[in-house]
Amino acid sequence: MCTTIIVGKNATKDGSVIIAHSDDDVDDGRVIRVPSFNRSKRNVYYDNASLGLNLKYNSTEIRRYIGTDRGEAYNTVSEGHPVSTPLGSIPGFGKDTYAYFDSSYGIANEKGLLIGECTCGAKISPGPEPGKRIFYSAELSRVALERCTGAREAVELIGSLILNYGYYGTGETLLLGDAEEGWVMEMCAHEENGSAGIWVARRVPDDDFFVAANQFRIRDIRENHDLRALQEILEHGAETAVNRLISEKNTAGLSEFSHDHCKKVIAEWWKQATSLIVKYNDGCTTTGPVSIMNRVDYPNQWLHKTDYFQGPTEY
Repeated sequence: MCTTIIVGKNATKDGSVIIAHSDDDVDDGRVIRVPSFNRSKRNVYYDNASLGLNLKYNSTEIRRYIGTDRGEAYNTVSEGHPVSTPLGSIPGFGKDTYAYFDSSYGIANEKGLLIGECTCGAKISPGPEPGKRIFYSAELSRVALERCTGAREAVELIGSLILNYGYYGTGETLLLGDAEEGWVMEMCAHEENGSAGIWVARRVPDDDFFVAANQFRIRDIRENHDLRALQEILEHGAETAVNRLISEKNTAGLSEFSHDHCKKVIAEWWKQATSLIVKYNDGCTTTGPVSIMNRVDYPNQWLHKTDYFQGPTEY
């Protein structure tokens, strides 16, 4: 299962917003540059990352998409597979889109918009249905990179696409960042046979960081400048939203399973970090010539948020 992290600009040494994403269980591991294009409509395709292989839409076990809509690098028909069949389409951007790097999910575009992802357990995970549910988080991330220059703008666009074109597949977390700010966006399907999904997004404070590992994290939902959500969630309050988003423990899902084990996992990470980094490199990292050594410190307030106080405070 994927893990993703975002770090605010005031929590990094050089003032950068950082997003990282471990993309686990990937059948198509290619990273491909998608060029800019200008079309009257934008086809939307099925994603294997959502619910696995679906031959109806000509996906394959090793090729997430086949065709030219994302540039010639994706045109692998010579391998003997048919062109992918779209689930539907949305209107074109009206001008040239932004080029971006793509993998199982969109990664980063030419304007500096970054995206990370992890899957989260939700009560239902309906399949795609043309004209009713055509978007999964992976295609949402690509459209955002094609059309947006900032994280807040991307949140608004993704929310509108979920509302207007429907959401299928697993629950998902997307992290979106630009040079100035980072956002956490959580989404899932609403009803088994419905169309629109539900979503909520919160800005990460500039002096903080956020980690998601297969569990929905936003539980405090109050409308303000640093929170965005489907209007229905804002009207019915946090309790309704949480009940819809997360799996009940006895039906179990992935989210609460992750919650039960996260402290143990973090503890093991610290143990390994201690033995591997401190033991073999004397608490230092090396950059450039071997003679230049830099000690790496972790802020105490970050360590306390892991609930593992026995971890090292300095590497």
